[in-house]
Amino acid sequence: MNKSFEILDLPYLQDATFDCVKGGYADAGTGAYADTGFAIAGAFAVAEGHIAITKTRTKTMVRVTPAVIISKAFAFGRAFSRTGNQVDVDVSVSRFVDVSRV
Repeated sequence: MNKSFEILDLPYLQDATFDCVKGGYADAGTGAYADTGFAIAGAFAVAEGHIAITKTRTKTMVRVTPAVIISKAFAFGRAFSRTGNQVDVDVSVSRFVDVSRV
């Protein structure tokens, strides 16, 4: 992503272009929690640069058997940014498992 700002309408200034993307920015975060009978997971990924790739994945599961209740939460986030030879990568993973007797 290339952001530019041009000043053209002020007669006493010369034309100017400013490139906002100098390096790159990548950030990812996750959270997961599980308790008896429920599970919650969340993930985010943000990337800014000439090449920007993000990926997130969440998965939750609650299984009730005659003996136990199994609750699982999983979250994954990845962000990649590249501008010129500047590279920024961030990865986050969260996992939580709860096993409770019935």
